[in-house]
Amino acid sequence: MYKLIIEDDEGKTTTVPLIRNQIVIGRDDGNTVRLTERNVSRRHARLRIENGHIFVEDLQSYNGSWVNGDRVEGEFEVRPGDLLVIGDYHLTLESDEGGATDDAMPSLPPRGQQITPPTGVPLVTPSGELQPARLQILNTSFSGQEFSLDKDEVLIGRTDENDIGIDHPSVSRHHARIVKQVDTYQIVDLESANGVCVNGEDYSICDLRWGDIIELGHVRIRFVAPLESENVVVNFDDAAAAPGMNGDTIEITQLDAIEAMSPPSRTNPALFVGIGGFVLLLVGGLFWVIGSTPQESNHKKPQKRISEPTFSSDEQIKQAQQSLKNYEFGNAIAILNEILRQNPQQTEALALKKHALVLQKEHGLLRKATTQQASEKWKDALETLSKLGTASPFYEKARADKKSILELLAKKVAKLDGEEKYNEALQYNSLIMEHAPDDEEAKKRRDALEAKMNPTPRVAPVPRPDIRIRPAPFRIRKKPMRRRIRRRIVRKRPLIRRRVKPPVRTVDMSQKCLNHFKKSRLLSATTCYRRLVKKKPKHAAGHYMLGVLFSRRGHCNNPEHEKYKPSLCTEASIHYRKYVKLEPHTKRAAKLRKMLK
Repeated sequence: MYKLIIEDDEGKTTTVPLIRNQIVIGRDDGNTVRLTERNVSRRHARLRIENGHIFVEDLQSYNGSWVNGDRVEGEFEVRPGDLLVIGDYHLTLESDEGGATDDAMPSLPPRGQQITPPTGVPLVTPSGELQPARLQILNTSFSGQEFSLDKDEVLIGRTDENDIGIDHPSVSRHHARIVKQVDTYQIVDLESANGVCVNGEDYSICDLRWGDIIELGHVRIRFVAPLESENVVVNFDDAAAAPGMNGDTIEITQLDAIEAMSPPSRTNPALFVGIGGFVLLLVGGLFWVIGSTPQESNHKKPQKRISEPTFSSDEQIKQAQQSLKNYEFGNAIAILNEILRQNPQQTEALALKKHALVLQKEHGLLRKATTQQASEKWKDALETLSKLGTASPFYEKARADKKSILELLAKKVAKLDGEEKYNEALQYNSLIMEHAPDDEEAKKRRDALEAKMNPTPRVAPVPRPDIRIRPAPFRIRKKPMRRRIRRRIVRKRPLIRRRVKPPVRTVDMSQKCLNHFKKSRLLSATTCYRRLVKKKPKHAAGHYMLGVLFSRRGHCNNPEHEKYKPSLCTEASIHYRKYVKLEPHTKRAAKLRKMLK
């Protein structure tokens, strides 16, 4: 069995045996181990035991948790001798001598193996009824709530019409159903959006065991079987007054609950000792006289512990490979860790573990994108899916999800266009063009939306005057005509005054372009800055921003990216050089010179 040695800043130590699969450490009263210093968060860290390994997880504490000087991010495996620092407390993990660690270490048995309840747990309540199974919520705002599974079928969902209502955005309306079988409980996924995850693996139907961690979206739930005892809570402040205290050690046993339930015995124990001794002497003398060996007792002999069969590393590697094929990454990593514990130089296990960690991370990205899509966080979901490269086995799935998200965004743009919300529609359309730059339909939608946002006013045509010279009317003159010198009459055209737009101030235009850039409208910002440098070619900031925009759109910092475009990178370098020429003495120009070399 493992034990946790806790030392405070004054040097006082307290020992806590790890008899549970999970221990929560924090400042609140509801934690398993309570540390009262102010630099300890309310729920600071969690210790979890699985398959003989101990993992520590920081519960988003303010000051963090540290193992051997490294900050804990996510789950981190700790071993005997490691130093865990929480606030002003130093926690050390130790194992009992004599190799009793593996025997006493609680772990989850493999699926399919017959499960037996832990020893020392009361099978029935004081009233004689079997304890029902329970669900304990471990995170979110519902943390600490428990729900009893006292029906044959229990429905779990987001609304109040379910038997267990968990009002969380990641939980579907009717998410899952727990069915009570003859000797086990079974959870069934009701085609929910985020699915049902048991111990890190996705299942549509799964049998539940002691200590299983169920994930419904972002909500983590622990399954407490009918025969499992309650949590043991240790208060660090009251350690001196705690029962079972021996020196600086707190001894916690599961038999305390049984002893508290059983009535006190009124029989004198000395009487039993005397009678037992007399009977023992009588039977021994009888066998000595007869000279025969004593017959076998009716009591069963204690069975010897049968050790588990040891597998070779080749068989374990095959098991790990099969687990990877079934997307059981946690099981595969546990098998590979066991191989590397026995032989740290096993190259095949090292390579396979590295591959398993990569697959686990990529599978986590895929699940994260699914959750973001369910929460309608389209931009975050597209960015998460873009992290999966073509070499990933999940690339086709990510590509299909990305295509479906873009189709949903196109429908949303059409809906907003019908509602005359052109600005919002243009933002969603820019998001489509950012992840699908070759989409012609998106370009047409962009032009149509910009035309609707900035319609050009129609100017009525000014009527032109009739400048033709009309002949003089014919007159009959009685007197002889005198020759007159006709003067040519030239009529001037009237001056047509056209409406001239007031000149756009460069400062206002630069601010408008910068607003486009801040709102991630890269195409609109590029068009705006192009107009700016066309009107004012010596605008240094405009050339610099054009270099930034072309570099970002062409992914110039990563030539191996699938969307890398050399033409845009060439445009970026041209504008960067113009900026260096216009502003040669700035720090930014010095950095650009090094980059352009």
